[in-house]
Amino acid sequence: DSYDVMWLHIARLRAGVDDRAELQANAAKLDHSIWPAHVVSYFTGKATAAEVLAGAAKGEGAAKASQTCEALVFLSQDDMAKGRKEDGLARLQTAERSCAADSQEAHLVKADLKKSGAPPRAILASTAPKPAAPASPPIPRSRPQSQKQAQAQAQTPAGDPLGLRGRLK
Repeated sequence: DSYDVMWLHIARLRAGVDDRAELQANAAKLDHSIWPAHVVSYFTGKATAAEVLAGAAKGEGAAKASQTCEALVFLSQDDMAKGRKEDGLARLQTAERSCAADSQEAHLVKADLKKSGAPPRAILASTAPKPAAPASPPIPRSRPQSQKQAQAQAQTPAGDPLGLRGRLK
């Protein structure tokens, strides 16, 4: 199965193991006319990144999004392992927009972006817009605030509702 070959290759890359002979032997057993064999062809030097992305784009609807996600993730892994960090990060950030939130690729994208220090963006579960949440009434306080509590709350910067900024290391 192409996925087994690709994930094994990525694991070997991340471990710093030269798996060229094993990859070639595994790739020879695959049907290269179906997705995701395009990615394996890229790993073996028989296809370009542009050809992989073009092959991913041949799907329709959810399949196209999934294939594009997979292509970007596997290409990014290859980039990162071979020292092309900038290209790898750009592909990871692009993958965020096409990966389903519950996919293993999305989890890998999040982890790799976090590890790299790059700011993650929200991974979309679907392209459908989400309905707006209904406005909720303010929660009443069970007891009045002391003057000291009111002053502390007034000094809490926006975006730091718990007042923890600067206190945690």
